[in-house]
Amino acid sequence: MIEGNLTIPREGQRLVYLYLPHTNLIQLTEDTSPENREIKLHREDELTGIAWEMSIGQAELVRTYHYYQDVLGRNKARMEVQIPAIRLEVDESLDISIEELISRIWQEDHETEFDEVCWLLSILSGNRMMWDHGHIRFPEMREGDLSERFPVELRRAVEAPPQNSPQTTPYPLVSPDMLRNGVFNRMVSKFKGLRSHEREKLLEVVRILHATYETNYLDVQYGLLWTTFEMFINEFAGETERNMLTEEQLRSLRSILENTIRQNFEGDAQTELRKDLYAKIGEFRRRPLQGKIERIAGKFKIDMTQFWPKDAVVSDELNNMIQRRNSYIHQGRFTDEFSERWKDVGRIRYWLIYWSLLLLDFPTEDLKTRFNEDRYRATS
Repeated sequence: MIEGNLTIPREGQRLVYLYLPHTNLIQLTEDTSPENREIKLHREDELTGIAWEMSIGQAELVRTYHYYQDVLGRNKARMEVQIPAIRLEVDESLDISIEELISRIWQEDHETEFDEVCWLLSILSGNRMMWDHGHIRFPEMREGDLSERFPVELRRAVEAPPQNSPQTTPYPLVSPDMLRNGVFNRMVSKFKGLRSHEREKLLEVVRILHATYETNYLDVQYGLLWTTFEMFINEFAGETERNMLTEEQLRSLRSILENTIRQNFEGDAQTELRKDLYAKIGEFRRRPLQGKIERIAGKFKIDMTQFWPKDAVVSDELNNMIQRRNSYIHQGRFTDEFSERWKDVGRIRYWLIYWSLLLLDFPTEDLKTRFNEDRYRATS
């Protein structure tokens, strides 16, 4: 829903505020004061230093301050509410109408540049960071009533977690301090530099990852995370991580195997079998899932020993983890080895978050790289 004056000049100072859910990226406090004692009034917003460039101006996460009258005990009181928001200062020289500006922020049928950044903030925050209301201000228009200072209001329906959602999100690998001094801006730039299908795949990973926080069904979390993890590996692993053989090597092997199959399975009675065996030859090129995980872990330089007890053999534990995955995918088994599947959920969540941040060029040395099982386990 859009309300307000849409006949504002196409240039000049324009500020956009898009209000977000609470997030650990911005520390909020609540302040109240009896009416006979003045509450400390802040300015309308406070910058956090988590800033980035957008195609139409400069954006930053801010803490906004709002005040209203209420009753505290028997006394009237002035209440202060703080709300996280994205503050966009539109380039003053940009010749753009309000309708065009709104279309850059919000589209009904597809996600905008703002929505994509909200998803990036979501993976850092551990909860969905999608704005549901906002406004466009024109600070130069200071005469008259509030309708001139707040001429355009934006409201949209966004998908919210179900009311019985477990509300358990992982302990973030990143603190707000780590995103200042241009770090988040570099992450946004790296995201924009990905190929279009890579951007969409990464956003899909983040969407599904957050969906797993919002269901109480552990088997759903388990299945969704394995699907998302394999999608991530297949999209972002390099050629050597995905495949054992080059196309040329596969052609040579195919020739040898097809001859062997023809020699050993002759006659019309074996036609269907030969056909099925030929179809399986292409699978020799792809690495098994365990090999992909081990190689992409090496690519992203993550210490895999931290995910199991000290005396565990990582290759054996990975094999056991994949066998549990196979029994669930192919046989629907979940309750057997339940405690281990519970832990698998935590491992996969951690890997998806950690590897996604590294994909966006977050400084490796700044990440809280040690795995804490209790922080990432399944929610119930």
